[in-house]
Amino acid sequence: MPPQLYLRRIPRLIRPLRPPSNHASLPKPRMFTSNSQLLLISPPANRPQLPFLHSPVVRLSPSHASRSLNPRLLSTERRKKITDGIKIAITAYAVMVLLYVIKLGLQQEKIERKFPTPPDFTTYSRWLLRTARALQNPESVGQAITPWRKVGDFYTELLERMENPEIDGKGLKEQGDGTFLIEGIGKTGYDIGEMSESWKMGYFQALIGAAEAAEKLDGWMYDEELDVAAPAEYVVGPSNPNPKPRPMGGNQTLKEENCRPAYDSPEVYYMKILTTKGFQTNQRLDAALAYADWLDFKGLKETAEDMYKWAMDIAASGVSVDPTKVVDMKTGVLKDDGNKYVTDNVLRAMTALGVHRVRQGDLAPALSIFLSVLRARRNLPQAPTPEHKGSPKDESAISEISETISSWLFPPPYPIPTITGNEQPLRSASTACDEAGLMIYIGEIMKVASHGPATQFDLAELSLLQLDETEAGPHTYRMKYSSDEERCHDCLRTGLDNWQKMVRKLVVKAEQEELDYMNTAKDSWFGSRAKKLKEKEMQRKRWEAEEIILQDRSKRVQRFIGDPLLAGLAPNTTMMLFS
Repeated sequence: MPPQLYLRRIPRLIRPLRPPSNHASLPKPRMFTSNSQLLLISPPANRPQLPFLHSPVVRLSPSHASRSLNPRLLSTERRKKITDGIKIAITAYAVMVLLYVIKLGLQQEKIERKFPTPPDFTTYSRWLLRTARALQNPESVGQAITPWRKVGDFYTELLERMENPEIDGKGLKEQGDGTFLIEGIGKTGYDIGEMSESWKMGYFQALIGAAEAAEKLDGWMYDEELDVAAPAEYVVGPSNPNPKPRPMGGNQTLKEENCRPAYDSPEVYYMKILTTKGFQTNQRLDAALAYADWLDFKGLKETAEDMYKWAMDIAASGVSVDPTKVVDMKTGVLKDDGNKYVTDNVLRAMTALGVHRVRQGDLAPALSIFLSVLRARRNLPQAPTPEHKGSPKDESAISEISETISSWLFPPPYPIPTITGNEQPLRSASTACDEAGLMIYIGEIMKVASHGPATQFDLAELSLLQLDETEAGPHTYRMKYSSDEERCHDCLRTGLDNWQKMVRKLVVKAEQEELDYMNTAKDSWFGSRAKKLKEKEMQRKRWEAEEIILQDRSKRVQRFIGDPLLAGLAPNTTMMLFS
């Protein structure tokens, strides 16, 4: 080969295509704990090296060394576990919140069925009314006592919303002469004639409920600094230097200088009902009788007498004829021809007046009133029975399920009262309860006025038997209002209690008479004295047997009237003094 050609073929080996680099190409292993971004133009990296097994050849700068040798505190797997745990926790809490909301909604729907609220109210106002009424009947919500302070706060807030034209009081007007202030009472009532019937009913329930709460909280004081309410005897101050100790180990002391009355006076709400224009006659009568009974309880006899007369005037205003032809307005006794025009309001007012007469000690006028009312109730016409019965109800499981679902999806209409009390009453299960109550009153009066036990005992027994048959009979009649049922239970409970006391007294009296006669007839076991002693023994055994029968009857009717201890505890108790 010629040397020229040889020289031309080796320039590539003598002279490279690119200039030599001054830096040595050292391997750059990838750190396992800090991975940089790999670019296409970067040199191929070696296999990853663990930091504790690899010592770099080139000395790195301090900043780069600290950045490259600092391990990650959170690995990818650990991060995924934490993220999944957070998702599970959030999901669980969300499910718990949703379940609580569902439970609360079902509970409120259940309470709404028992204590319906007007659809005219806003959602929050309906909740206030529903909750307050449910707490007033603690047995319906699984409680034993009524937190009256909480109930009073609910009614106060509800009334403020209802009397506010911007919330629930749209269309509420003042009366023609304008509302005016009464000392110790406040503003008089409004004109609610243009409001809907459901709104009127809800407003009445709020006022009468607030009045009841005011009765229970009468004499209570509220400490503004401690936010605690309690009766006045538990408040320390100049007027009460030695207060009662707080129950249940409380460590807070209410001071008189920080206290104010816990609630308004009951007359504030009763007078607002009586002075409001637009309520039905029976609603105004309810307020008048409740206020008169409260005045009787407070010992204001003259004021109570005037209020009972006012109640009689309210009841008589709904009679279709001249009231003086129906009832004697002074004595409260029904006249002979008054049975034709008597109304339920008149009978209620007469009965309340008779109870007031008994409290005053006027037994003869009270007995006349009760007898006239009892005669009028027994002469009432019988309620007509429905002539056409509906088609037989389908009792299959599918129909029951569909009815249950539809009842939960579509709530029943709000019960608007259609009875004003000015109509002639009819005989029903409710009137039988009233008659039994009247017979108890008459028996009590005759017990006090008569020395012989036979008459009043027979009357009490007859009244309780009649009432017991009413309760235990076939339940074909459903009472319209829960207050009628509660009144019937209270009547039966009171009659049983009075009957037990009467029998207990008769047992003690028979035992004492037998012992006294035995002491006088020790030496005469034959003859008339022995026979008389035998009669005394038989009389004692008769009353003891009657007491055993009464105890059995009391146990048998417990399923109708409930536990008497809880019944007496729920309305007003000192177990919830501080709240």
